Amino acid sequence: MVLKKGFFFTIDSMIGAGIITLGILLLYTFYIVEPSYTSLDYTSNDLINSLSTLRVGEVNNAYIDELISTGEITNPENTILEQIGEFWALDKADKAGNLTKEFTNDFVDENLGFGFYIEGEEIYSRTKSNDGISMTSKKMISGIQRYRTREGFTARAVATKVTKNTTEVFMINPAGSSHGPGTIAYLTKKFYINSSDIIKATLFLTVHWGTSATPSNDFDLNGEPINIGNPWLYTQEKDATHIGFDVVDVTNSVASGWNDLEIMLRVQSDDHTHIHPGSKIVVEYESTGKFVPAKTVEKRLYFDNVLSNGGNNLNKATGAWSVLPIFVPKGVIIKNATLHIVGKDLKSFGIPEEVPEKGNVQLYLNDEKIEILNVTGTLNKTYDIKDNLGEGTNVVSVYLNCYPDYFFGKDDTMLYSDPENDPEDSSYVEVEYEIIDTAKLQYGKIDVSIVESFDGSMSNGKSYTKDFEDYDVIESFIQVAQLDSNTVSVNVNSQNVFTTPRPLATPSSIYIDSDYLKEGENNFEVSDSCSDCYILNETTLQYYVLIPSLVGYGQIFDSEEDAISDAEERLNLLLGDYVKATQIDKEVNPVGGVPSLWGPIIAEVRVWH
Repeated sequence: MVLKKGFFFTIDSMIGAGIITLGILLLYTFYIVEPSYTSLDYTSNDLINSLSTLRVGEVNNAYIDELISTGEITNPENTILEQIGEFWALDKADKAGNLTKEFTNDFVDENLGFGFYIEGEEIYSRTKSNDGISMTSKKMISGIQRYRTREGFTARAVATKVTKNTTEVFMINPAGSSHGPGTIAYLTKKFYINSSDIIKATLFLTVHWGTSATPSNDFDLNGEPINIGNPWLYTQEKDATHIGFDVVDVTNSVASGWNDLEIMLRVQSDDHTHIHPGSKIVVEYESTGKFVPAKTVEKRLYFDNVLSNGGNNLNKATGAWSVLPIFVPKGVIIKNATLHIVGKDLKSFGIPEEVPEKGNVQLYLNDEKIEILNVTGTLNKTYDIKDNLGEGTNVVSVYLNCYPDYFFGKDDTMLYSDPENDPEDSSYVEVEYEIIDTAKLQYGKIDVSIVESFDGSMSNGKSYTKDFEDYDVIESFIQVAQLDSNTVSVNVNSQNVFTTPRPLATPSSIYIDSDYLKEGENNFEVSDSCSDCYILNETTLQYYVLIPSLVGYGQIFDSEEDAISDAEERLNLLLGDYVKATQIDKEVNPVGGVPSLWGPIIAEVRVWH
């Protein structure tokens, strides 16, 4: 029994001794390892904190004095850490390394290894064997950017005066007439050019006349004869009648201010003579000024003056007709829309039985009747058409002493319009609307009108693709050029924007709201219901773009001159080919000590055994 008791005592003693020994070993390890980590942590933190608080101008150091005297250090308010970062940013690696060495070697115990890094790039290191124990401390430095100084200049530029190359289209809408042998139709188109710097002017004209193969027509612009139809660019015969389309350069005939285009159509063996869609005057000119947006828009469009002479015999029937479009954008409130018609020398007799409604004055909006009445002498009347207007292109059709293809009366019939000398007593359509979407009221921009012709050969239908990725387009128009015309349809990106509402009611310009357009490629398609009513490649797309007139602050430069040059270059690039700044206001801003303008970068100290 004694032996057994002694045996168990011995075992207990051995177990207890083992536990004590293990505890001593753990304590030894703790007191050896933990102080090593703590010491390294303190060293790395103290080192980077010292570098980030001590300023260059506060130290008495021969190396720093040398850098200041040579101009390498320009700001004594920099901390040592910022100055190292600035040297790194300017790609002065040797100076960054030397400055780091100057302020770290004596600070760190010679038994330790350490390294200093910016954005992971080694600036300076002192190598010692690494037993696997290391610590890292980091600091963020704002206001440092690679390859440039910490202070500089930035500039912005505003074009306060500009000249712009813009293109305006003056529509010659379908109109006529006069009917039968010896009759004459006179059409007068008045248009105003608000520029004395005219670059180019082109007349596009489509004339449809009767059975006489060689009509004796006259065309004058500002009193000078215009050579049209000798020969015609395109011709077409249809039901014993003739159609001619021509394009003529009239640059030398147009002038600043009011211009008069006189068209005399005469000698008809049979049928009536008139103008088809696609007739227009396209004027490219240089002008000044910026886009001035308005929440309330008022527009007035004048009819062209039409005088039809049929002589004193009822067999030589007279009559005058014309169409005029009204353009209404999407998302507006129409405040007012009026039609003012002035007709002269009207005769309320001789109306053929074939005319569907017995009135020598017939007025339509799209395919809805405005009024049909009989008038002798002068008609001067205003109609409220606001409630029947729709979005897009609306067409007003006016028939005086006629209802094509029927003509009646005798002597003269006139659809009167003289916007130059008698604007209030002329025939016109006026519309006023309010823009609801205020995002469309863009200020500080320059509006430019650009006109491009369709390409390819005549066909039915015809399409054109335009990439608007680089443009802020506010509205656009299709000016359909044709020989014969019936029922025209215009689609934009597979959406129908216009279809001719009634016979002879296709205007020379069709409105396309910006809502139909998209960024990138847009597809415009034009077609006619009759198989031989071709769309010509002289059909044009006109679009209005807004170009910003200012650029904001740009990059940081070491000199004011470089900053201003950069701002002007950015502005001219933005203005592009259509706008030239004749006066630029520049604003230069010195920058420095503003951390948000640069960086941040990460500086790092690593310390190891």
